[in-house]
Amino acid sequence: FTSTRDKTAPTKMESEYANCLVYEYLTSVNKKIAKMFKKHKRLTEELPPCSPTIADVVKHFKDTATTDHDESSDLKNKDRKRKRNDSESEEKAAISSLVSTEGRKIFLKNLGKKFVYEDFKEKVEKFGEVSKFLNSGRGYCFLTFSTAEAAAACIAALNNTKVAGKTLQMNIAKEKPAPATEPTTAPTPTPAPTPAKDTFTKRVEGCTLFVNGVKQKTPNSSLKTVFEKHGNVTECLNAGKGYAFVTFSTPDEASTAMEALNGTDVCGTNVSIEVSQKGGKALATKKEVAHETVRLFVNNVNKDASKDDLKSVFSAHGTVTDVQHYGKGFAFVSFASAGSAQAAVKALNGQIWPKFCVKEIECNIANVQKGRKRRKKSSKTAAE
Repeated sequence: FTSTRDKTAPTKMESEYANCLVYEYLTSVNKKIAKMFKKHKRLTEELPPCSPTIADVVKHFKDTATTDHDESSDLKNKDRKRKRNDSESEEKAAISSLVSTEGRKIFLKNLGKKFVYEDFKEKVEKFGEVSKFLNSGRGYCFLTFSTAEAAAACIAALNNTKVAGKTLQMNIAKEKPAPATEPTTAPTPTPAPTPAKDTFTKRVEGCTLFVNGVKQKTPNSSLKTVFEKHGNVTECLNAGKGYAFVTFSTPDEASTAMEALNGTDVCGTNVSIEVSQKGGKALATKKEVAHETVRLFVNNVNKDASKDDLKSVFSAHGTVTDVQHYGKGFAFVSFASAGSAQAAVKALNGQIWPKFCVKEIECNIANVQKGRKRRKKSSKTAAE
């Protein structure tokens, strides 16, 4: 070792050096014992000049232990301070939660799950005191200012600007309505709730038609214009999922519209029409004769086959009300009566028609949706 008495001795020493330190100490206490120790440990070397003594080593470890203790105390003090700050923050948050945040709370969109307040602390605190920040972990956050003016100024300055590499979108968050409390004075009458926009509320028995095949973006007004030619339409709703509901004043008007428009082009697409199942069955004709359409499943159809070719072949066996072909090797053909559908199956199943197929077609009555659900339920019960 080359360190001097003034320098700090190393914390890890080789055993030879440690034995030399002990020998030097014993020499100052009892030379006889020192000589025995040297012989027992087989010491061949002595400490170099200016080497640290045991007293120096003890002093070093004492100073080191004191420093570690001081550092530990500092860490504990910092931890206490952090907990105190967290507690104060929680108290502030609790107090602010009792006060309305209307106009002060900002909804921030397009932020990462790991986004933290420090990422834009300097930018937002220019506009006023921030009382709360919350990252939902779902790509959006909430930032609450002490005043509505500060929130408005922050949105005006930072909306659509880049923060942490992403374009920030900001607007005032809508505050949840406060829970109702016991009124201190006589309660004022509240107006009757109005139905939500574009909500189908009326299902009149025998008057409501289910229109399948409607485009998702077809306006309700356009549908109403088409159906109004056949009677008084009281309500019309495009559900935006490929179907719509149309309600007439009377079952006769509903039947007339179904007769006239079923299987025709309505607002740019071919539709199939039937009475809404929850609304009851309307009369298919004015003479009160019920007509229930029957759909056939036709397999092995060419992908490029046209609906007109299919309709021309199947029309020879009855009135075809609708043809659906999606270019996936199969099609659906709807007949006005069960008798016509059965006749078509009997005549066409296993036949080849060059107009729309190169293989023998498989033709049979299509299963109804309710039947499939019922079979699934029964099979599930049997499995249990």
